[in-house]
Amino acid sequence: MLKLNLAAGGRLELPAYALFAVMKPSDGSNPAAVIHDLGAGLQVDQLSDQYGFVRKLALDGAAFENPIEVEIVEKVAGEDGATVAARGKVTMSRNSIIGRRDIAAGADGERAQLFVQFGEGRMSLLVSESLDEMDGVESQAPETKAAA
Repeated sequence: MLKLNLAAGGRLELPAYALFAVMKPSDGSNPAAVIHDLGAGLQVDQLSDQYGFVRKLALDGAAFENPIEVEIVEKVAGEDGATVAARGKVTMSRNSIIGRRDIAAGADGERAQLFVQFGEGRMSLLVSESLDEMDGVESQAPETKAAA
């Protein structure tokens, strides 16, 4: 049983198998978040616990089969209200990834789009790793020559 502290106060206790992902939100508003389903549908809870602590609890509890951690790229409101690209992290099971797309020249450093399914819910994540980097292999993409 994982015992986590909610950002709004109070606690969340859940079994590791109910987790779909542990996130470090890119907007920095809270140190961590979890995506889970305890029978009421897909829920996202913001936590006051640190991302690394929650990630370790989830991994030690075998929450994710064949886990992967990726750096996500999201658009968030900046200090002046303008939209800026920010980076966070997400740890999840590789089995949650139902589709992937390479991005050749992402404007904000995104290199791939992951289509994930957490229970009945689906979403898309932009990540800074290429498909080859996620697979742990040498790039199969043709080399590009620098402009002279």
